[in-house]
Amino acid sequence: MFADIESHLIAAVTDPSVAPAVRSKCAAALGLGYFITNNGSIDSVMTVFQSIFGASFLKGNGAIPTHTAEISSLHASALYSWTLLLTLYEPSAALRLAESMSKKITELLDSPDVDLRIAAG
Repeated sequence: MFADIESHLIAAVTDPSVAPAVRSKCAAALGLGYFITNNGSIDSVMTVFQSIFGASFLKGNGAIPTHTAEISSLHASALYSWTLLLTLYEPSAALRLAESMSKKITELLDSPDVDLRIAAG
């Protein structure tokens, strides 16, 4: 059943014309759906989540990006889903991915949004 809606959820979560609150719920549903079904490779959806919450990383000049509360909530949902799915990786692969992203994720601790800071913590 999840396979039937997976592509629709990915399309919605990556479509900037969709309301951020809807995209946030789709990100949560995607993460939970992949976690429960463990449906094949999760690399592509992990990349989708990274591209979403990555918009809250510090800018090239070190400035903190400014987002609406709704967009920050979307970023937090994507990060929560990413970290949930990280638990499905083999331990050595999870460690490599976590180490490669740790510096960037710690940048999110400077976010003005408390939910995003909690998700990054």
